[in-house]
Amino acid sequence: MRLKKLISSIMIAAMTVSSLGMGVMATDKAVYGDTKAPVTLKGTYGQTEARKMLSRVNAFRTSGSAWYWNEDDTTKSVLSDLKAYSYDYELERIAMKRVVEIAYSYSHTRPNGESCFTAFAFDSGARGENIAYGKATEAEAFEFWKEEDYKFDHQSHRRNMLGSNFNYIGIAHFVYNGIHFWVQELSENPCDSKVTDVNDSEVEATIDFSPSQNSSDNTSKENTEKSTVPPKVSFKSLKAKGKTVTAKWDRNSNADGYQVQYATDKKMTAKVKTKNLSASKNGLKVKYATKNKKYYFRIRSFVKTGNGKKYSKWSKVKAVKIK
Repeated sequence: MRLKKLISSIMIAAMTVSSLGMGVMATDKAVYGDTKAPVTLKGTYGQTEARKMLSRVNAFRTSGSAWYWNEDDTTKSVLSDLKAYSYDYELERIAMKRVVEIAYSYSHTRPNGESCFTAFAFDSGARGENIAYGKATEAEAFEFWKEEDYKFDHQSHRRNMLGSNFNYIGIAHFVYNGIHFWVQELSENPCDSKVTDVNDSEVEATIDFSPSQNSSDNTSKENTEKSTVPPKVSFKSLKAKGKTVTAKWDRNSNADGYQVQYATDKKMTAKVKTKNLSASKNGLKVKYATKNKKYYFRIRSFVKTGNGKKYSKWSKVKAVKIK
């Protein structure tokens, strides 16, 4: 029987948690109780190992493996234009703070009861967090988050690492009571932090239960983000000229963005290409199409919600032939 995942993932405005069950790992919260006094954890940072993961994540983002299942679990979103992450040392500092906190209480909720995003003290734009424990190396933690053999509902960590709205990453590794803990912090905007030395030291890290200075971020995104139904969208025109197909649609002010798929298969099941576009876009050009081939296109809109993104239904599939 396939073991359930021991990790949890959070995207901007999206929390999903999975575990082997409560009580598998006794955290120090159970030992200390719901105290408000600071708690000190003795452990060891492993930032040399953590920073190794950057090249692995970037190879994943820029390779043919950059895909995830769509909600129908039969078609895939193939991401062909992702940029490599830049390492941000402020995000690493945040990750190092959070990795100690999850060693105390394994959750996206901080020990003081606030959202994990209150650890951010700069205008990060879109932001996300992946957490894991029990993996001794960065390669094991990465493969665990990669979720290659899972369907849509269990690929939230994968979608985080492949997030088109994330450009910067910081990673942390902490060993406490012989257990390895891992955190990835992701953001849209940089902090422009200075390069810091690698920290592989044994430390006594203090967890403070007082409210953070960023407690305004503690509000549930589900209550504050736009929650409208994604508007229907369809192609205004679909034309081929030479080896270029140009698709056009009307922008809708209620949409946060659009997703276009195209393939040479009318059922959209084989070699499907997916393009995610911002709300400001109302067109897409596909170059180097094959002569005498027929291409099929469809489009849908999305809005950002407390559960990530909510998509409209797909438009009718439209075809165009390259002459």
